[in-house]
Amino acid sequence: MITCPECRARRDWLLLETRKMVFVRCRCDHEWREPDVDVEVFEENFAYPEWSWQDAGDAMVALGFSGEFRGIYFN
Repeated sequence: MITCPECRARRDWLLLETRKMVFVRCRCDHEWREPDVDVEVFEENFAYPEWSWQDAGDAMVALGFSGEFRGIYFN
């Protein structure tokens, strides 16, 4: 089970693939590399290339992962 090392949350993640590495981002705005998630499996199952933003900051705000929902978890 993945647990955020910053706030200890155990669900509601954003998975990001960049530079052939997978990162996990928590609603508290903490982000870390997750070496146990295989890039190929991620691309086959979770990649949505039609979603794009000007920069990473815009994407985090649009998706609710820039810290404003810290401590709030959606079902």
